[in-house]
Amino acid sequence: MAAGPVLCVDLGNTRGKATLVEPGEEPRLLHAGGASELVAAVEHALGARAPWRVVVAAVCSPALAVEVEQALVAAFPSCAPVHPAHGLRLDVESPETVGADRLLAARGALELVGSSAIVVQVGTCVTVDAVTVPAVAEPGFRGQFLGGAIAPGPELLAEALERGGARLPRVEPDPEASALGRDTPHALQAGIGVGLRGTIRELVLEVAREAGLESAPVVLTGGARAFARAGLVSLGRAVHEDAHVVARGMAAELLRGAAS
Repeated sequence: MAAGPVLCVDLGNTRGKATLVEPGEEPRLLHAGGASELVAAVEHALGARAPWRVVVAAVCSPALAVEVEQALVAAFPSCAPVHPAHGLRLDVESPETVGADRLLAARGALELVGSSAIVVQVGTCVTVDAVTVPAVAEPGFRGQFLGGAIAPGPELLAEALERGGARLPRVEPDPEASALGRDTPHALQAGIGVGLRGTIRELVLEVAREAGLESAPVVLTGGARAFARAGLVSLGRAVHEDAHVVARGMAAELLRGAAS
């Protein structure tokens, strides 16, 4: 059976995303927001058209994941949701502890750039990971995941500062904040925005160095990726910014299997 549109549902810690990935076309975002409205939004966007396959990746609570999957079954009874395969060899000490979102982003980066890469996701957390394409192809594997680093994202930093300081206000993180804050709220925004930009930049440099990927391109994704953009551009290396990296990774093995 020829491959058709793959509906990729990514349930994160703070929101859900539904993206349609079709062979030969750019991914199309159908919904980004509350998980409870996700299935209704997808049905509205697709109309009478049903997806060829549905894949679900979840780092949210198990109860929410089950709720969304049941709603997807009811909406699209001809294609029960499956969990995506990443097709990567994991060169890490505890493979079972690596989050699916990191692995799927790594696989999506390979689909996007076709080469080894440093993968940066900026959302609730920041992850900076290394993925390589082996010199000799290995059956069943598209690439090799080498691991990386995890740091708090902008919202977590804002929450931590408010909780940790008795007189510190909660501020809205701003990727454009200047370093010279003229009052406490702006100083907090500086610490979050400028500090996070520097953190991500340094992690990219060190992860790339330790992985032997100093010249590899950077793939940037995630809802808060604006916090990393300026710092990565200043590195003077290729940066590919794409909102659909995880969705590309979710659909990759299904589409690859259909093409073989």
